[in-house]
Amino acid sequence: MNKTRLAFNCMFKDRHKFSIENLESVKGNEDFIYAILPYVARSFSLSIVVLPDKLSMPTALGYCYCRILDTFEDMLIDPTMRETALRLLPRIIKNLIKSQDCSADVKQIFNYEKYLVKTKKKDETYCLLVREINRINQVLCQQDHAVKDLIYRLVKKMSKGMIKNTGDYKEKKENITDKKIHKYCKSVLGYPLIFICQLLQWNRGDPDYLRVNHKEEIIDFSQFIQLANISRDVEEDLLNNVVYHNLLIPYKNKEERKNVEDPILKKCINQARKELIIKAIESINRCNFAIIMKTYFMDSYGIRLSLFLLLRFSEIFYKNLSHKHYDIGSRCSPLVMIIRCILLSVFSLTTKMGVDRSISELNKLRELFEIV
Repeated sequence: MNKTRLAFNCMFKDRHKFSIENLESVKGNEDFIYAILPYVARSFSLSIVVLPDKLSMPTALGYCYCRILDTFEDMLIDPTMRETALRLLPRIIKNLIKSQDCSADVKQIFNYEKYLVKTKKKDETYCLLVREINRINQVLCQQDHAVKDLIYRLVKKMSKGMIKNTGDYKEKKENITDKKIHKYCKSVLGYPLIFICQLLQWNRGDPDYLRVNHKEEIIDFSQFIQLANISRDVEEDLLNNVVYHNLLIPYKNKEERKNVEDPILKKCINQARKELIIKAIESINRCNFAIIMKTYFMDSYGIRLSLFLLLRFSEIFYKNLSHKHYDIGSRCSPLVMIIRCILLSVFSLTTKMGVDRSISELNKLRELFEIV
């Protein structure tokens, strides 16, 4: 599939308007992955397709497997079934790498797809990804051995982290500490970002590509991005008995959680979201973004642009979220942001200026929150 067309799809496709039949009918397996990416990866999709060809498909593959894990975590209600499903995926990939039969495990994956609880239209694309796992597996088998090993390591770590941490927000009513949030963000997005850094080192021929420096900075950046999803979905998660803030724990398993317009609950939600956004801004200040970019993302224009888009998309997201719920700041157009990113990332010096400006804008947002 043409890269320009792919980027166009990621920027302009309405992610809420899709045809499952059309996606199913895409013939080539790689074409299928690129076709479904804008619908399942949302803001990540453009960062993936702007990467050089040697990196974009391995990254898309890694994302698809992570998205399947996310789907099991989010949409399987029964804790035992969820844990079993999360354990299956790394085992399937391990057997594929060893050229061993994994048909029984794949069949079990298909069986779990029937139990996925869909609450939104976009969930249909996540379920399709699960149903089409054999197409994803076939593309995996065509990759370099190092790429397959990196994807296996990623999925294994992410699966283990989800099994360990997900119950804190779903079934348990324990105190939610900063440490627990940090661990959860590491499991869900920290490991994928470390995978990208390893992939970039492999691409440049580094024999020690598994060794990653500045891990804590990378995990702080992952927390900055993941908290955008968490702060956006506070109400939706609460309806599903999932909370990421202590203010909302008393509402778990209570009928009152369904009335998000209740003044007392609404006040709790607004305060929780505000504190989560502030926590995210603290993460980006702590992470030393410049050192991550300098160490891993300076090899080419596409690689530079990929990371820069992740930062700017998140910045725009927090700004728009703050404007919508607290009427502070102003709305920003993602399309205008994309054009600016493309221009700013042409030269590394200009990119640094853009990074500094983005973080400065987020700190201004934090100052506004302190006034509210």
